[in-house]
Amino acid sequence: MVGISESTISNILHHHLGMTKVSARWVPKMLTPLQKRHRVECSRQFLELCGERTEEVLDQIVIGDETWVHHYEPETKQESIQWHKKGTSPPKKFKAAQSA
Repeated sequence: MVGISESTISNILHHHLGMTKVSARWVPKMLTPLQKRHRVECSRQFLELCGERTEEVLDQIVIGDETWVHHYEPETKQESIQWHKKGTSPPKKFKAAQSA
């Protein structure tokens, strides 16, 4: 559209504007502030319920996690690359939501 090559545009963005290409960083789950507060409150209530036996109770807890396997075509690392100012944190990419 402007009549200059991609390499010239890349040079301008990188050298003159101080921008770099970064990929999105994977994070396990996106929680809302309300969900985060709820988790903290539940943990506090549990610790209060344990009272002075906290360590004893924690030693007896068995934890587990469900694993969901989804068929989807995730965005490749190359597709997620964006230009960002140096020193800013990279964008976050959350795991795909449960699908059909």
